[in-house]
Amino acid sequence: MIIRVTASNREDLKKVFGMMEQMIDNGAECVVEVGGGNAPAGHTDTELKEVAKRVRRGDYGNAPERWKRLAAEGFTPEEIDRIQSFV
Repeated sequence: MIIRVTASNREDLKKVFGMMEQMIDNGAECVVEVGGGNAPAGHTDTELKEVAKRVRRGDYGNAPERWKRLAAEGFTPEEIDRIQSFV
C-alpha cells in the first residue's frame, strides 16, 4: 500500500505514522511518500462530501479499517478528518 501525503507540519506526520502503525499491526506493508508545501492541491470539498455520503452508508466500514481504505484511495489524514466532519 502506498500512502501519499502532503505534510507541512509535525501533526500531519504524526497522523500518518499512527495510521501506518495500525496498518502494519494488521499485516499490511506500507510505503509513505511525504511532500511539502509545493505538492499539488488535494481533493475538493465537493469530492470529500461525496465520499462522506459513502462513509455514512457504511461503504468504508468502521475505524480503523475506514481510515485504511480512505488512505489507500489517496486521501490525506487532513482530508480524512474533513470527511469525518461531513459525516
